[in-house]
Amino acid sequence: MKVSSRLHWFRSLFTVYTTTRIVRIKSKVLAITYVILFVTVWAAFLRSYQLDLRRIYQKTCAAQGISLIKVKGVISTESYSDEELNISYPELYRRVWDTEDIILHSGDGFFITTNVIITTNQTRGRCAQSNDNNCERNSDCPFGKQNNASNGIFDGVCAKGNDCQVSAWCPLENDQLPLNGKIALLKDTKSFTILIKNTVEFPECETEFCDCDRDEFIRRNILDNFTLSYLKNCRYNPRNHPYCPIFSIGDIVKWTGTNYDAIAITGGVFRIRITWNCDFDWGSTIKDCLPKYSFSRVDAADAGLSPGYNFRTSILHEEDRRTLTKRYGLKFLIETAGEGRKFDFLLLVLTIGASIGLFALAPLVCDFLFDFFCFLKTLGGPCAKWFESYTEEIRYQGINAHLSNPTIAQNGLEISEISPNKVYSSQEISNF
Repeated sequence: MKVSSRLHWFRSLFTVYTTTRIVRIKSKVLAITYVILFVTVWAAFLRSYQLDLRRIYQKTCAAQGISLIKVKGVISTESYSDEELNISYPELYRRVWDTEDIILHSGDGFFITTNVIITTNQTRGRCAQSNDNNCERNSDCPFGKQNNASNGIFDGVCAKGNDCQVSAWCPLENDQLPLNGKIALLKDTKSFTILIKNTVEFPECETEFCDCDRDEFIRRNILDNFTLSYLKNCRYNPRNHPYCPIFSIGDIVKWTGTNYDAIAITGGVFRIRITWNCDFDWGSTIKDCLPKYSFSRVDAADAGLSPGYNFRTSILHEEDRRTLTKRYGLKFLIETAGEGRKFDFLLLVLTIGASIGLFALAPLVCDFLFDFFCFLKTLGGPCAKWFESYTEEIRYQGINAHLSNPTIAQNGLEISEISPNKVYSSQEISNF
């Protein structure tokens, strides 16, 4: 008997489908609550995917890239007079400047010099420190010490003029900009151009989505249909030449909403972002993927203290002689961003399952409220009349208890006839 019962149960797994029935309860509170929760869940669901339904069934892989740059340009400052420059050794500032003088490369981008302070023929020795190191006696300049305002190490001597004497590279730097600091000496660098050679790949797509050649997921921003003549003459423009890899320095700064002549005096930091968003579905390949360029300013434009960007470099002529250059300018960071997308069946199944669970939130909350209202009614008191229409008979268990012992007929499952559009009373429900 037990074996026959177990066999019947096992066979019913493949021949009988069990479901639940819905009881329609006439309640404005529950109905409005359900609608609000349902709409909220839908809005949150669509917002989480940013209204891009491809995220439901497409798996992503991050873009990885490297950029090589080549900067071209030359300017001259030979036309400035001594009076205009208004600085010591003005002849050092009147000359021709090319990329070797102006451009400094780094791993994350490059730096273009727009203003300079040059201190020539510095030698190791002792000289008076003339800024914020006033002294009256030698004890005010402790030997071997220094402070944040000094350019060297105190040697224990209070020199003439009440300045501490330091051991340093002398003469000390005179922190005065040429042209009275009102105009950047190298402001014409805005005409310089930069060629960005960017290569992007999607290694995760290559390993997860297919067993194919590595070249099928590698792309350059110099497109296959470009010619040598086009590269020599094109300049990037978001409307006319959106894929040209050659940019004007002045245009990059302008597209960030910054005035080049103003920022060139003390410098700033900018970002060039190359975004690759590639869809590998519907027969698309890496050759259909195109770059998108964007530009932004990174540093604080309204900084009151220590604005801009600067640092010092030196050229060592011999063991004890050098030329020190304080460089103000624009730092450009080059970033590669984006992702590749391709259909993934497992992701689709998981997303659908998670979504079903999310949409079950509204019925769950309404069931809880119904049971809570029924409980409040049993407590009595002045608020009981607000919940008099809620009774314990109107429960889903009443229907489920009836369906827990279904009768199997030869032609299928025999069930009670319950109209889906009829609102049943608690007495009718209790009779099921």
